[in-house]
Amino acid sequence: MNVNSAFMFIPMRRFSLIIFVVHACLSLAALAFGTQENEPAEKKETTTVVTVYRAQTKDLTIREKSIGWVESISAPQVVAEVEGRVLEVYADTGQHVKAGELLAKIDDEKYRYDLLAGQADIKRLEALIDFQERSVKRLLQLYGRKAASLDKKEQAESQLATFKALLSAAQARTKDLERLLKDTEVISPVTGRVDNRHISVGDYVKVANPLFDVFNDTRLRVYLPFPEAMTSQLKPGLQVLLTTPLFPDTTFKGKIKILRPAIQSASRAVIALIDIDIPEGWRPGASVNGTIIVGRHPGAVVVPESCVVRRPVGEVVYVIRDNHAHEQVVTTGERQDGLVEIRTGLKESDIIAADGAGFLSDQAAVRIREEH
Repeated sequence: MNVNSAFMFIPMRRFSLIIFVVHACLSLAALAFGTQENEPAEKKETTTVVTVYRAQTKDLTIREKSIGWVESISAPQVVAEVEGRVLEVYADTGQHVKAGELLAKIDDEKYRYDLLAGQADIKRLEALIDFQERSVKRLLQLYGRKAASLDKKEQAESQLATFKALLSAAQARTKDLERLLKDTEVISPVTGRVDNRHISVGDYVKVANPLFDVFNDTRLRVYLPFPEAMTSQLKPGLQVLLTTPLFPDTTFKGKIKILRPAIQSASRAVIALIDIDIPEGWRPGASVNGTIIVGRHPGAVVVPESCVVRRPVGEVVYVIRDNHAHEQVVTTGERQDGLVEIRTGLKESDIIAADGAGFLSDQAAVRIREEH
Protein backbone atom coordinates (compact mmCIF):
# COMPACT_ATOMS: atom_id res chain seq x y z
CA MET A 1 0.00 0.00 0.00
CA ASN A 2 1.49 3.44 -0.96
CA VAL A 3 1.23 6.63 1.08
CA ASN A 4 -1.65 8.04 -0.90
CA SER A 5 -3.61 4.92 -0.35
CA ALA A 6 -2.87 5.08 3.41
CA PHE A 7 -4.27 8.60 3.77
CA MET A 8 -7.52 7.43 2.20
CA PHE A 9 -8.22 5.41 5.35
CA ILE A 10 -7.87 8.49 7.73
CA PRO A 11 -11.18 10.21 8.41
CA MET A 12 -11.30 13.74 7.08
CA ARG A 13 -12.22 15.36 10.45
CA ARG A 14 -9.23 13.86 12.27
CA PHE A 15 -6.95 14.76 9.37
CA SER A 16 -8.02 18.40 9.55
CA LEU A 17 -7.22 18.46 13.30
CA ILE A 18 -3.71 17.19 12.71
CA ILE A 19 -3.08 19.85 10.08
CA PHE A 20 -4.23 22.54 12.51
CA VAL A 21 -1.93 21.38 15.34
CA VAL A 22 1.12 21.27 13.06
CA HIS A 23 0.39 24.75 11.77
CA ALA A 24 0.04 26.11 15.33
CA CYS A 25 3.39 24.62 16.40
CA LEU A 26 5.15 26.15 13.44
CA SER A 27 3.66 29.53 14.24
CA LEU A 28 4.77 29.42 17.85
CA ALA A 29 8.31 28.41 16.85
CA ALA A 30 8.51 31.28 14.41
CA LEU A 31 7.26 33.68 17.06
CA ALA A 32 9.83 32.47 19.60
CA PHE A 33 12.65 32.73 17.06
CA GLY A 34 11.67 36.23 16.16
CA THR A 35 11.56 37.29 19.83
CA GLN A 36 15.09 35.97 20.50
CA GLU A 37 16.41 37.66 17.42
CA ASN A 38 14.76 41.00 17.84
CA GLU A 39 14.31 41.39 21.67
CA PRO A 40 17.22 39.76 23.66
CA ALA A 41 16.50 39.00 27.38
CA GLU A 42 18.15 41.39 29.88
CA LYS A 43 21.13 39.78 31.69
CA LYS A 44 21.17 40.26 35.52
CA GLU A 45 24.45 41.29 37.32
CA THR A 46 25.47 38.94 40.20
CA THR A 47 26.13 40.65 43.54
CA THR A 48 28.11 39.39 46.53
CA VAL A 49 27.07 40.22 50.07
CA VAL A 50 29.98 41.48 52.20
CA THR A 51 30.71 43.26 55.44
CA VAL A 52 33.11 46.18 55.34
CA TYR A 53 35.88 47.62 57.51
CA ARG A 54 37.30 51.12 57.57
CA ALA A 55 41.12 51.06 57.64
CA GLN A 56 42.54 52.53 60.83
CA THR A 57 45.92 53.61 62.18
CA LYS A 58 47.51 52.17 65.28
CA ASP A 59 50.87 52.36 67.06
CA LEU A 60 52.34 48.86 66.70
CA THR A 61 55.02 47.38 68.94
CA ILE A 62 57.38 45.03 67.09
CA ARG A 63 57.81 41.86 69.12
CA GLU A 64 60.00 38.78 68.98
CA LYS A 65 59.09 35.67 70.94
CA SER A 66 61.19 32.93 72.47
CA ILE A 67 60.88 29.95 74.81
CA GLY A 68 63.57 29.80 77.49
CA TRP A 69 64.20 28.61 81.00
CA VAL A 70 64.64 29.92 84.53
CA GLU A 71 67.64 29.58 86.83
CA SER A 72 68.46 30.95 90.25
CA ILE A 73 71.00 33.76 90.22
CA SER A 74 72.63 32.17 93.25
CA ALA A 75 72.35 28.41 93.80
CA PRO A 76 75.35 27.27 95.83
CA GLN A 77 76.01 23.67 96.81
CA VAL A 78 76.89 23.48 100.49
CA VAL A 79 79.75 21.02 101.02
CA ALA A 80 81.59 19.71 104.10
CA GLU A 81 84.52 21.90 105.15
CA VAL A 82 85.67 19.32 107.72
CA GLU A 83 85.36 15.57 108.05
CA GLY A 84 83.42 13.87 110.79
CA ARG A 85 80.16 12.24 111.72
CA VAL A 86 76.90 14.14 111.28
CA LEU A 87 75.33 14.70 114.71
CA GLU A 88 72.28 16.81 113.80
CA VAL A 89 70.39 17.88 110.66
CA TYR A 90 68.25 20.99 111.03
CA ALA A 91 67.02 21.60 107.46
CA ASP A 92 65.19 19.45 104.92
CA THR A 93 64.33 19.58 101.22
CA GLY A 94 61.88 22.38 100.42
CA GLN A 95 62.52 24.26 103.65
CA HIS A 96 63.07 28.01 103.51
CA VAL A 97 66.30 29.09 105.21
CA LYS A 98 68.03 32.40 105.87
CA ALA A 99 71.64 33.33 105.23
CA GLY A 100 73.68 32.27 108.31
CA GLU A 101 71.07 29.77 109.51
CA LEU A 102 72.38 26.47 110.94
CA LEU A 103 71.69 23.55 108.61
CA ALA A 104 73.59 20.67 110.26
CA LYS A 105 76.13 19.87 112.98
CA ILE A 106 79.25 17.70 112.53
CA ASP A 107 81.04 16.11 115.51
CA ASP A 108 83.52 18.71 116.79
CA GLU A 109 85.24 16.82 119.66
CA LYS A 110 88.54 16.27 117.80
CA TYR A 111 88.68 19.92 116.69
CA ARG A 112 88.05 21.21 120.24
CA TYR A 113 90.90 19.12 121.64
CA ASP A 114 93.23 20.19 118.82
CA LEU A 115 92.36 23.82 119.53
CA LEU A 116 93.06 23.42 123.26
CA ALA A 117 96.45 21.90 122.44
CA GLY A 118 97.23 24.75 120.08
CA GLN A 119 96.28 27.37 122.65
CA ALA A 120 98.49 25.63 125.24
CA ASP A 121 101.40 25.65 122.80
CA ILE A 122 100.97 29.39 122.34
CA LYS A 123 101.12 29.98 126.11
CA ARG A 124 104.27 27.85 126.40
CA LEU A 125 105.98 29.80 123.64
CA GLU A 126 104.90 33.12 125.11
CA ALA A 127 106.52 32.09 128.41
CA LEU A 128 109.74 31.04 126.68
CA ILE A 129 109.85 34.32 124.78
CA ASP A 130 109.37 36.30 127.99
CA PHE A 131 112.22 34.41 129.65
CA GLN A 132 114.44 34.72 126.58
CA GLU A 133 113.82 38.47 126.28
CA ARG A 134 115.09 38.92 129.88
CA SER A 135 118.13 36.77 129.12
CA VAL A 136 119.00 38.82 126.05
CA LYS A 137 118.59 42.04 128.00
CA ARG A 138 120.93 40.78 130.71
CA LEU A 139 123.55 39.57 128.18
CA LEU A 140 123.47 42.94 126.46
CA GLN A 141 124.36 44.62 129.72
CA LEU A 142 127.19 42.15 130.39
CA TYR A 143 128.43 42.47 126.85
CA GLY A 144 128.54 46.25 127.30
CA ARG A 145 130.82 45.82 130.31
CA LYS A 146 132.93 43.26 128.45
CA ALA A 147 131.66 40.60 130.87
CA ALA A 148 129.98 38.41 128.21
CA SER A 149 131.15 37.21 124.84
CA LEU A 150 129.68 38.23 121.51
CA ASP A 151 128.83 34.58 120.75
CA LYS A 152 126.63 34.23 123.84
CA LYS A 153 124.81 37.47 123.04
CA GLU A 154 124.16 36.41 119.43
CA GLN A 155 123.04 32.92 120.50
CA ALA A 156 120.54 34.41 122.94
CA GLU A 157 119.19 36.81 120.28
CA SER A 158 118.89 33.97 117.75
CA GLN A 159 117.02 31.82 120.27
CA LEU A 160 114.60 34.68 120.94
CA ALA A 161 113.92 35.10 117.21
CA THR A 162 113.29 31.33 116.92
CA PHE A 163 110.78 31.37 119.76
CA LYS A 164 108.94 34.31 118.16
CA ALA A 165 108.77 32.51 114.82
CA LEU A 166 107.42 29.40 116.53
CA LEU A 167 104.82 31.56 118.27
CA SER A 168 103.66 33.05 114.95
CA ALA A 169 103.30 29.55 113.50
CA ALA A 170 101.39 28.34 116.55
CA GLN A 171 99.06 31.31 116.37
CA ALA A 172 98.39 30.62 112.67
CA ARG A 173 97.67 26.95 113.43
CA THR A 174 95.35 27.98 116.20
CA LYS A 175 93.41 30.27 113.90
CA ASP A 176 93.04 27.40 111.43
CA LEU A 177 91.86 25.12 114.25
CA GLU A 178 89.30 27.77 115.26
CA ARG A 179 88.07 27.85 111.66
CA LEU A 180 87.80 24.04 111.53
CA LEU A 181 85.88 24.01 114.78
CA LYS A 182 83.53 26.67 113.44
CA ASP A 183 83.06 24.71 110.19
CA THR A 184 81.59 21.80 112.12
CA GLU A 185 78.46 23.96 112.08
CA VAL A 186 77.08 23.87 108.54
CA ILE A 187 75.69 27.34 107.72
CA SER A 188 73.48 28.42 104.81
CA PRO A 189 75.44 30.87 102.63
CA VAL A 190 72.30 32.51 101.17
CA THR A 191 68.68 33.15 101.95
CA GLY A 192 66.66 30.70 99.92
CA ARG A 193 65.14 27.27 99.79
CA VAL A 194 66.75 23.87 100.27
CA ASP A 195 66.53 22.12 96.91
CA ASN A 196 68.14 18.86 98.05
CA ARG A 197 69.47 17.35 101.27
CA HIS A 198 72.32 14.85 100.78
CA ILE A 199 73.01 13.79 104.37
CA SER A 200 71.33 12.14 107.35
CA VAL A 201 72.22 11.88 111.02
CA GLY A 202 75.02 9.34 111.51
CA ASP A 203 76.62 9.79 108.07
CA TYR A 204 80.38 10.20 108.03
CA VAL A 205 81.35 12.98 105.67
CA LYS A 206 84.70 13.99 104.24
CA VAL A 207 85.91 17.36 103.03
CA ALA A 208 84.06 18.49 99.87
CA ASN A 209 81.23 15.96 100.26
CA PRO A 210 77.93 17.64 99.20
CA LEU A 211 75.57 18.31 102.09
CA PHE A 212 72.78 20.60 100.78
CA ASP A 213 71.71 22.34 97.56
CA VAL A 214 70.28 25.77 98.32
CA PHE A 215 68.90 28.19 95.74
CA ASN A 216 68.28 31.87 96.25
CA ASP A 217 64.51 32.37 96.03
CA THR A 218 64.49 36.17 95.94
CA ARG A 219 65.97 36.71 92.46
CA LEU A 220 65.72 34.63 89.28
CA ARG A 221 67.55 34.77 85.97
CA VAL A 222 65.65 34.04 82.74
CA TYR A 223 67.55 32.71 79.72
CA LEU A 224 65.91 33.43 76.34
CA PRO A 225 67.53 32.17 73.09
CA PHE A 226 67.00 34.17 69.89
CA PRO A 227 68.18 33.57 66.29
CA GLU A 228 71.69 34.72 65.48
CA ALA A 229 70.30 37.16 62.90
CA MET A 230 68.61 39.15 65.70
CA THR A 231 71.88 40.01 67.44
CA SER A 232 71.87 43.59 66.14
CA GLN A 233 68.30 44.19 67.43
CA LEU A 234 68.92 42.96 70.98
CA LYS A 235 70.52 45.17 73.58
CA PRO A 236 70.48 45.60 77.37
CA GLY A 237 67.51 47.58 78.63
CA LEU A 238 64.90 46.28 76.17
CA GLN A 239 61.60 45.45 77.84
CA VAL A 240 60.60 41.78 78.09
CA LEU A 241 57.17 40.30 78.83
CA LEU A 242 57.36 36.92 80.57
CA THR A 243 54.83 34.14 81.18
CA THR A 244 55.14 30.57 82.39
CA PRO A 245 52.90 27.57 81.63
CA LEU A 246 52.24 27.32 85.38
CA PHE A 247 50.53 30.76 85.32
CA PRO A 248 49.59 31.39 81.65
CA ASP A 249 47.25 34.28 82.44
CA THR A 250 49.81 36.29 84.41
CA THR A 251 52.46 38.41 82.67
CA PHE A 252 55.60 39.67 84.37
CA LYS A 253 57.81 42.48 83.13
CA GLY A 254 61.58 42.58 83.02
CA LYS A 255 64.48 44.04 81.06
CA ILE A 256 67.44 42.48 79.30
CA LYS A 257 70.36 42.72 81.71
CA ILE A 258 73.12 41.33 79.51
CA LEU A 259 73.66 39.31 76.34
CA ARG A 260 75.90 36.31 76.44
CA PRO A 261 78.93 37.31 74.36
CA ALA A 262 79.29 33.89 72.72
CA ILE A 263 76.73 32.51 70.25
CA GLN A 264 75.72 28.94 71.04
CA SER A 265 77.51 26.67 68.59
CA ALA A 266 74.81 23.97 68.53
CA SER A 267 71.75 26.18 67.95
CA ARG A 268 73.40 29.33 66.56
CA ALA A 269 71.40 31.31 69.09
CA VAL A 270 72.22 34.40 71.10
CA ILE A 271 71.10 34.24 74.74
CA ALA A 272 69.41 37.19 76.45
CA LEU A 273 69.61 37.21 80.26
CA ILE A 274 66.84 38.86 82.29
CA ASP A 275 66.99 39.23 86.08
CA ILE A 276 63.65 39.47 87.90
CA ASP A 277 62.35 39.42 91.45
CA ILE A 278 61.02 35.90 91.87
CA PRO A 279 57.23 35.79 91.28
CA GLU A 280 55.09 33.65 93.54
CA GLY A 281 55.18 30.02 92.44
CA TRP A 282 58.11 30.31 90.01
CA ARG A 283 60.94 27.82 90.46
CA PRO A 284 64.38 27.37 88.89
CA GLY A 285 64.30 24.94 85.97
CA ALA A 286 60.82 25.97 84.79
CA SER A 287 60.18 26.91 81.18
CA VAL A 288 59.24 30.48 80.34
CA ASN A 289 57.76 32.29 77.34
CA GLY A 290 59.40 35.61 76.60
CA THR A 291 58.35 38.43 74.30
CA ILE A 292 60.86 41.19 73.62
CA ILE A 293 59.77 44.56 72.22
CA VAL A 294 62.45 45.37 69.63
CA GLY A 295 60.81 48.41 68.01
CA ARG A 296 57.67 50.41 67.27
CA HIS A 297 55.71 51.42 64.15
CA PRO A 298 53.75 54.57 65.08
CA GLY A 299 50.65 55.35 63.01
CA ALA A 300 50.61 52.04 61.10
CA VAL A 301 47.59 51.32 58.87
CA VAL A 302 45.94 48.11 60.09
CA VAL A 303 43.04 45.92 58.92
CA PRO A 304 41.64 42.57 60.09
CA GLU A 305 43.32 39.48 58.68
CA SER A 306 40.07 38.48 56.93
CA CYS A 307 40.36 41.55 54.68
CA VAL A 308 43.62 40.41 53.10
CA VAL A 309 43.25 37.82 50.32
CA ARG A 310 45.99 36.04 48.40
CA ARG A 311 45.67 36.19 44.62
CA PRO A 312 48.07 35.35 41.77
CA VAL A 313 49.31 38.96 41.82
CA GLY A 314 50.05 38.72 45.55
CA GLU A 315 48.18 39.87 48.65
CA VAL A 316 45.21 42.13 47.88
CA VAL A 317 42.34 43.92 49.53
CA TYR A 318 39.09 44.95 47.88
CA VAL A 319 38.27 48.64 48.22
CA ILE A 320 34.51 49.25 48.07
CA ARG A 321 33.37 52.20 45.90
CA ASP A 322 30.00 52.69 44.19
CA ASN A 323 28.83 49.23 45.27
CA HIS A 324 31.73 47.57 43.43
CA ALA A 325 34.91 45.89 44.65
CA HIS A 326 38.20 47.29 43.35
CA GLU A 327 41.16 44.97 43.73
CA GLN A 328 44.18 46.66 45.36
CA VAL A 329 47.58 44.97 45.74
CA VAL A 330 49.11 45.66 49.19
CA THR A 331 52.34 45.06 51.06
CA THR A 332 51.80 43.62 54.53
CA GLY A 333 53.97 43.85 57.63
CA GLU A 334 53.42 42.90 61.26
CA ARG A 335 50.53 40.64 62.31
CA GLN A 336 49.24 41.10 65.84
CA ASP A 337 46.02 40.21 67.64
CA GLY A 338 44.12 39.45 64.42
CA LEU A 339 45.26 42.65 62.68
CA VAL A 340 47.62 43.04 59.71
CA GLU A 341 49.82 46.03 59.10
CA ILE A 342 49.41 47.42 55.57
CA ARG A 343 52.66 49.14 54.62
CA THR A 344 51.74 50.12 51.05
CA GLY A 345 48.60 50.13 48.89
CA LEU A 346 46.05 51.39 51.41
CA LYS A 347 45.40 54.56 53.35
CA GLU A 348 43.54 55.37 56.50
CA SER A 349 39.71 55.48 56.20
CA ASP A 350 39.60 53.39 52.99
CA ILE A 351 36.55 51.11 53.15
CA ILE A 352 37.40 47.52 52.25
CA ALA A 353 35.59 44.19 52.16
CA ALA A 354 35.91 41.99 55.25
CA ASP A 355 33.63 38.95 55.46
CA GLY A 356 33.12 37.72 51.90
CA ALA A 357 36.35 39.20 50.55
CA GLY A 358 37.57 35.78 49.53
CA PHE A 359 34.68 35.44 47.02
CA LEU A 360 35.33 38.72 45.22
CA SER A 361 37.11 39.61 42.02
CA ASP A 362 38.02 42.98 40.56
CA GLN A 363 34.97 45.13 39.64
CA ALA A 364 32.54 42.63 41.21
CA ALA A 365 29.20 44.07 42.32
CA VAL A 366 28.66 43.96 46.08
CA ARG A 367 25.93 44.56 48.56
CA ILE A 368 26.95 45.68 52.03
CA ARG A 369 25.40 43.73 54.84
CA GLU A 370 24.58 45.83 57.83
CA GLU A 371 25.91 44.41 61.11
CA HIS A 372 23.70 44.75 64.16
